[in-house]
Amino acid sequence: MPAVWFLAWPLLALSMVARRPVDTDDFAYRVELVNAIEDVADDGHEARLLLSLAQHESNFVRGVGECTDPRRLKTGAGALGAFQIIPRANGGDERRRACIVTFAALLARDRVRESLTACARNEKEHRLAGYTGGKCDGEEAQRLSRIRWVD
Repeated sequence: MPAVWFLAWPLLALSMVARRPVDTDDFAYRVELVNAIEDVADDGHEARLLLSLAQHESNFVRGVGECTDPRRLKTGAGALGAFQIIPRANGGDERRRACIVTFAALLARDRVRESLTACARNEKEHRLAGYTGGKCDGEEAQRLSRIRWVD
């Protein structure tokens, strides 16, 4: 297991002061998110990628996306949770799981791994393009991948 707390603390601290005061529930959510990343990541690089995705996709804020609106959660097609996961076709189960931190981290990890494999021919900073835009060769997907990529 990687030492995610060591990696996450600067990002979490910045996110806490940058937006608004952090209450106890926000802090507890961020702790839960970091623990979930630590549980699913196989190494430090994977943990850093997941932390970067959570930072860029939700700024570690609970309730980003459709998870907080039960009506949209049932019917919507938008991105969900800390990692802004877009459920796949017939993804009712993925829709529910993407809103539970521990499962969301697992889904994000699996999607990152899929993207790294599918986009293996891309330059390394563009290998998250499958995650960020659904295809390896899209200009916008590669731009978003580059922003989220960490070594």
